[in-house]
Amino acid sequence: MATSIRSIKSLVPLLDRVLVQRIKAETKTAGGIFLPESSVKELNEAKVLAVGPGALSKDGTRVPMGVSQGDRVLIPQVSLTEVMNVGPVRRKIAPIALYKDDGFGGSPLKVGDEEFHLFRDSEINRRGISMPSKMKRHFSIALAILAGLVASTSAHTVLTTLFVDNVGQGEGTCVRMPLDSEHCTDPVESVVSNNMACAPAGGKLTFQFREWANGAQPGAIDKSHKGPCAIYAKQVLDMANDKVTGSGWIKLWHEGYDSTTKKWCTEKLIDNNGLLSFEIPEGLPSGYWIFRPELLALHDANKGDPQFYVGCAQVFVQSSNTAPLNVPAGYSVSIPGHVQAKEAGLTFNIYTPSFPYPLPGPKVFAIPPPKGEIDTTGPSVPTQTRGVIPPNYIVKNANWVGVEVPDYKDEKSCWAASENCWKQAATCYSTAPPTGDAGCIAWEKKCNGIQNACSAGNFQGPPNKGKKLTVKEPNPPATIPPAVNI
Repeated sequence: MATSIRSIKSLVPLLDRVLVQRIKAETKTAGGIFLPESSVKELNEAKVLAVGPGALSKDGTRVPMGVSQGDRVLIPQVSLTEVMNVGPVRRKIAPIALYKDDGFGGSPLKVGDEEFHLFRDSEINRRGISMPSKMKRHFSIALAILAGLVASTSAHTVLTTLFVDNVGQGEGTCVRMPLDSEHCTDPVESVVSNNMACAPAGGKLTFQFREWANGAQPGAIDKSHKGPCAIYAKQVLDMANDKVTGSGWIKLWHEGYDSTTKKWCTEKLIDNNGLLSFEIPEGLPSGYWIFRPELLALHDANKGDPQFYVGCAQVFVQSSNTAPLNVPAGYSVSIPGHVQAKEAGLTFNIYTPSFPYPLPGPKVFAIPPPKGEIDTTGPSVPTQTRGVIPPNYIVKNANWVGVEVPDYKDEKSCWAASENCWKQAATCYSTAPPTGDAGCIAWEKKCNGIQNACSAGNFQGPPNKGKKLTVKEPNPPATIPPAVNI
């Protein structure tokens, strides 16, 4: 059964930035599998896993191919009659078969029981193009080998998922994270970097940290990365446009070394499978808030290298309290600027510790409880207008939602609906965070269905109008820990 290259890549989700180079038909040279830049350094500048020789034999078929890295042969022979060619557009990849006359169009090439054509880039999204399962098997092997080579590049942590009252909001939904899958788990390089700042009141927020953003492997943070945790918050008027860097941050909670359990906060995080729960104070004013969990790894702090891991979750707090929060001087801080490089909490030696541990940053601000009952139905109570999921959405991927395409009843409107679908798909893939693109994959299948219907002359649609799409995501946690601040 034929499958798409998107399905193949989903077998190796760690390879989000791997690109299979275009085959040059005029020179009949095969491409290669390029590694992300940082992985190149890990592999001693060996930039390419070569797929070759890929030359044509006299009878017009491909010679047996191999996969190698420099002089090192990884797969001595891959008997493919065809070579896979991948379009260069990030996350929007379609396989194309190259056949013996290297022409465009013409009669199809038969591989087993399946037929293939070579299409120009501009035609990719208007054709149904697939790849034989034989090719799928061989290339998934090659990609799996590559995954083994780059796997060591992830050893840190990143905030990936938000739960509200124990209900997951979706992979990457409401979470601000770098789109760069290769570096998303890296620590913030400097305490003065802008990257330091990346539900109802009384409700519980749970932040999930992972070593592997997409959950491809288990783990929250390396056990050697011992240190404190903190949670900061900042109120904003416009979630989309207000700067989160700068003043206005308050610390709501922190924990360092627990002398009773003899564990650091990050060790407790590991025990809880990367989950950190926090109850929103009831006195927090209604409106848009950024909640910012912060982990500090001290394994190299004695060498002058404390490592911060931060994430931001965007939350609309529905509260009866509409009065502005009165924060005393000394409790409101700027981020960056909330910690100093030389303070004792950032230079602490965990190997020869002198407890108690001095927690870095400002003091925790205890939010005053609301005074009395306040009418929540009046016009002064803000309502959420930003980040609301539309009721007609079909599928969601992180902070992107796909909505149903327009109805169509003739050829022109059918292809217009197909174009609408593919434009949404392109936006989904281009904005998908390192947690993955499962929603985009599901949406792409819908686009293929519409495209195939248009090609077959079925101009009544869309098929399965309004039906929600099923998305495969990592299994939810079996248990969610209680809030740390109650």
